[in-house]
Amino acid sequence: MEVTDTAESVTPADAGNKAGNLHNRKTRVYSRGKRNVMEIVALAVSVVTALALLIALLSLNRSRSKKPYFRRFNVVPQSHQLMPERAHPDDAGMDMRLAEDVYLRPGQRHLASLGVKGAVPRGCVGLLVPRSGLAHKHGLSIVNSPGIVDAGYTGLIKANLINLGDKAITLRKDERVAQIVILPLVPLTVHEVDTLEATARGAHGHGSTGAA
Repeated sequence: MEVTDTAESVTPADAGNKAGNLHNRKTRVYSRGKRNVMEIVALAVSVVTALALLIALLSLNRSRSKKPYFRRFNVVPQSHQLMPERAHPDDAGMDMRLAEDVYLRPGQRHLASLGVKGAVPRGCVGLLVPRSGLAHKHGLSIVNSPGIVDAGYTGLIKANLINLGDKAITLRKDERVAQIVILPLVPLTVHEVDTLEATARGAHGHGSTGAA
């Protein structure tokens, strides 16, 4: 009996074609995979960018909606009329009123009670200054202006008034005679050194820049 081999014979050319086809398929698969990775990366970047913009918008809206932070200036007035108050919301100083009648001759000074015990917030200082209207019209001022009210002081606030005008002044109880300005302090420490850093001005002091 004759037996015939039915197995397909493979020529070198056929083997080369199969290898080429396999390489092409691998190349296409790699290209598709690379393209998919790039698309995923692009999508991730878009999502992160969108989230960053959303967070920025939320933060902006939150900062706009926040109420301004106010430190507390706690006071104990002898009467409600003596409460420090601003004439306008944006004024730097709060008006302070007399707790007594005061009469000042030209050149005379008097330590007048303002009828308020106060606690300036820690890290701040209270500066007691004259009111511009009385200073201009009558020459009323404060001897040690600005008078310093330290944060640790909780006693009665007083103003060392002086009449710098040429006429006597009569001031009535509850009349506004001074302002207190609360300012933050710069924290610092004092260090002893041998020399100071050179500056353009140096030790040139009073009158060193000329009259005009």
